[in-house]
Amino acid sequence: MLTVFGSLAVGIMLLAYWREGSSKWMVLIFAVASAATSAYSGLVEAYPITVIEGLWSLVAFQRFYKRYRVENLATSPGVVARYWMLIKIKLVPAFAESRFRR
Repeated sequence: MLTVFGSLAVGIMLLAYWREGSSKWMVLIFAVASAATSAYSGLVEAYPITVIEGLWSLVAFQRFYKRYRVENLATSPGVVARYWMLIKIKLVPAFAESRFRR
């Protein structure tokens, strides 16, 4: 049963890594599968692999978080308008002042 769990975890990790570019959710699935592989290697007492897979899982969770934030920022309504207003309010007067001071 333990071998089936490990094989399933590694198989899911492989498929998620292969499809990683298609969706941010594949990155999350990869991170979870990597954590499951780390748990499996700990159960079979392969501790160096446990550490490597655990670190790989943390890196994958970080990549998911960054990608999630970028995609949500790009698609949320009003963010571009608010950002543009900040630029307009703060930079345009400063640009105009520096231009007329010569």
